[in-house]
Amino acid sequence: MWTDHDAAVAAGYRIDTQRWRVLFDDLMLTIGRRFRRPEPRHRVRDFVRGLLAPLPQKNCWTIAEHAGNASPDGMQDLLSRVKWDDAVAVLDQVTDLFC
Repeated sequence: MWTDHDAAVAAGYRIDTQRWRVLFDDLMLTIGRRFRRPEPRHRVRDFVRGLLAPLPQKNCWTIAEHAGNASPDGMQDLLSRVKWDDAVAVLDQVTDLFC
């Protein structure tokens, strides 16, 4: 019997982890340039890692815990208060990287 777990394990053998890391780092550099301060750059990296993690639920609490934070305040700030220099330009750059 084939399960989702079996599929995930099989897929793991086909993923070039080194290439994935390079692409992820490139993506984070692209996005990070749109923040003036280093704190949101680090926070956005943690947030994206949390979104990609196999968490049973994905919200600011679980993503913050996954990142090692004591509370979701920083993740909530990222989503609601942090100023992006140009969100449309980020979307265009990310699209260019992966499409």
